[in-house]
Amino acid sequence: MAGPAADSIGRIPGLLIGLLCTLATNLLAALAPQFWLHLASRLVCGFFASWTMGSVFVYGNEVLMTEHRGRYVKSYNLGTAQGGVLLALLAFALRDYKWLMIANSFFVIPPVIAIAFLPESPSWLLSQRTKSVKKVKRALQKIAWINRRSLPESVLSLSSGGQGEESLQLEENGELLETQQTKDHGTPRAMLGGSLCTSIKKLLSDRVVVFRLLSTCLYSFSSGFAFYGFTFVITHAVPNIYITFALMAAVETPALPLLNIFSRGRTLFFSGVAIFCCCVAIIIVFVTVHSEDEQLSTGVIVLLVFLAVSGKFFSNIAFCAITAVGAEIYPTAVRNTGLGLLMATLRTGCMLSPLVNFIPYIPARFATIGLACFVAAFPTRSLPDTRIQDLTETLVTDGPQPPLPSAA
Repeated sequence: MAGPAADSIGRIPGLLIGLLCTLATNLLAALAPQFWLHLASRLVCGFFASWTMGSVFVYGNEVLMTEHRGRYVKSYNLGTAQGGVLLALLAFALRDYKWLMIANSFFVIPPVIAIAFLPESPSWLLSQRTKSVKKVKRALQKIAWINRRSLPESVLSLSSGGQGEESLQLEENGELLETQQTKDHGTPRAMLGGSLCTSIKKLLSDRVVVFRLLSTCLYSFSSGFAFYGFTFVITHAVPNIYITFALMAAVETPALPLLNIFSRGRTLFFSGVAIFCCCVAIIIVFVTVHSEDEQLSTGVIVLLVFLAVSGKFFSNIAFCAITAVGAEIYPTAVRNTGLGLLMATLRTGCMLSPLVNFIPYIPARFATIGLACFVAAFPTRSLPDTRIQDLTETLVTDGPQPPLPSAA
């Protein structure tokens, strides 16, 4: 639901709406007089929090130059990992859920102030059926001002295209490029803009895009299931929930440098296989040394925790990589919609992960996690590498694509 909305109203308005509604529903949950109202507020708060996370990830990938996107992906996920550790520390210190949510609300205010001064994404503006190219110029000028650089008049100029349509002319490396808002090399610009009810239809109009969507959604479901599944299962070995949550959040940080070494497809594939191997190792250790009459020794518990943390390590790589793919592989006009569908399946896997503890036999729990990731890893081998490539601007997947200006 949030993806098509953000694709329709813009990146910055979507971010502001998501943050403000997150703040309001979080405070309502903290001050709710009845528990059912608290739960309902938390549900709505989670919706807008996911909206915000998807919108800020898409915005950063669109306004940064191609060579900086890898650093942004790592910085984004590093902030998420640090937020998880901070959440565990706050929960340990406060020990009251109402004060915990009030404290969390203070962290939302600075981003609201900062985002209010950010420019709209030029890529998103170019993807709309509007003739106001001046908005793109103002956005680029604001970006140049933030970077403390001047925007030469020769770089950006307005002219009148065919049939009175405005076009944007940019000079890049001495060559003059013309990007019309309605045409790409004579081919109609594939279904840009549009209403909420047609955004998903646009995304499903191309067979190649549909295959990529199904592959990424299957992988995102399994990675979300493993991402929190390891945490829920390992809680039996480490009873202190604060230590467990902090440990699982802290292990996300070392995984970030591995995100941009290999191609996206290889990263997804090897992460899924590594999760499967960790689960197999846990099953072998548990079956070999477990006895119903005796408790597990300290050394075995430490080994099982190490293997589970290793599985969490690789599931975090998979979690971050599939999120990056979702923001890079879909066209601009439906980028938030594609990422929204992907995040919906990922959060569905996260939501169902506690159910793994209802499986009576512990090795069967890890077998469920490992097999899900192993099966989902194979379709990702056919995904194109978007790691250091320009973002896709249209739904046309065959033939040459005209380059659009990089905002930074």
